[in-house]
Amino acid sequence: MTIETERKYLLASDSWRADVQSSSPIVQLYLAANDRCQVRVRRYGDESFLTIKGRRSGASRVEIETAVPAEFVDDVIAASELHIAPAIEKTRHLVPAGELVFEIDEYAGANAGLVVAEIELPAADTEFPRPDWLGAEVTDDERYGNVYLTRFPFTSW
Repeated sequence: MTIETERKYLLASDSWRADVQSSSPIVQLYLAANDRCQVRVRRYGDESFLTIKGRRSGASRVEIETAVPAEFVDDVIAASELHIAPAIEKTRHLVPAGELVFEIDEYAGANAGLVVAEIELPAADTEFPRPDWLGAEVTDDERYGNVYLTRFPFTSW
């Protein structure tokens, strides 16, 4: 079992694009989500995962993730009766931040126009660089969570 500690931010500008190391498409679907946990499948570039995330406590929560065959995720995507909402589609851009990495998600489809930066930290109090392009923190704002975005897309706000 892993504890994920992650903080999420809006972006103040597009200047992060100059420092992108790599970019990969992501498609993810939620199979279950309630106040205790979330269960999702994800295609991330050429890799596929099944992930269970627990309830957030501050910036941290339990995360259990395992790689699965791409065919498994393809079958789940095809079985629309298993989804609790439409898929999230985005491109993830990796931008180094000292020894850490910002994951900048640029959403598509019903969430087009939304761009957020996440950074995974070894501990909640870990200091990290704050580039000029980093905007307001939204870690505690549920509207920027992927489960919320599947039900209430950004373009409908």
